[in-house]
Amino acid sequence: MLSSKFKETLTKIRNKIVNVKFHFDVALSFMTLLNFALLIITASDKLRAFLPFGTYTMVFLLIPVALLSTVLLGWFLDKVVNYQATYYKAQTDRVPQTMEMLERIRNMEQKLDQLIKKLEIKI
Repeated sequence: MLSSKFKETLTKIRNKIVNVKFHFDVALSFMTLLNFALLIITASDKLRAFLPFGTYTMVFLLIPVALLSTVLLGWFLDKVVNYQATYYKAQTDRVPQTMEMLERIRNMEQKLDQLIKKLEIKI
């Protein structure tokens, strides 16, 4: 029913949305800092002496900037820092059960390799 070009366009849009969502999820833990900054801005009247615009303007400017900077930080952590892999490695290194399971798997693989070698010699 839908043309292939239209389907390709929808697929590209879907992939872009998923990519942006992934980058946002990677940096989501940093939203707490941005939330704190917004809290300070909305609660402080002293900033009006330094900035030429009011609190509402700052909030309406900073919310999109906060979301955009979170996505950009997620992109940076994904593409440049390789955050997910490093985080997974650190998490794996700290859990003794995971290390034990990996050691068991290595032992099983070694035993399987030995059995395969024995079977190849007999054949």
